[in-house]
Amino acid sequence: MTVDLEFSWPQFLWIAFIFVGVPTTIGASIIWTIWRSERTGVEHSTTALDAGRTGSGPLGLWRTGLLAFALGLLSCVGWLSWSADYKGGFRGPGLPAPTQFPPWQVFACGLTVILACFVSAHRSR
Repeated sequence: MTVDLEFSWPQFLWIAFIFVGVPTTIGASIIWTIWRSERTGVEHSTTALDAGRTGSGPLGLWRTGLLAFALGLLSCVGWLSWSADYKGGFRGPGLPAPTQFPPWQVFACGLTVILACFVSAHRSR
């Protein structure tokens, strides 16, 4: 089944806001809340040897989040801007964007996003 749709920037931005902006904001607020509570607990602890250094990696909290967001977005753009079909055909990047993807391509996109998050977390240590 093929659907012929025109590319719409307002619709794309609205979908990106819903599926990227809202989850990122919720995730960042959860991470920020946990970070603040751990930071407060470490500052009040008398047994911590390096009280001011817990969780402070070379990137810091916000840069780590921005790096994960950027790498995740680039992963999605890289995997979902083209499409392959089951017969070996290839549809390169262009407008309108592809709307059908084989399962392996979606799986590879998700795996790349997860890997990007792990790389970002490793860099923040």
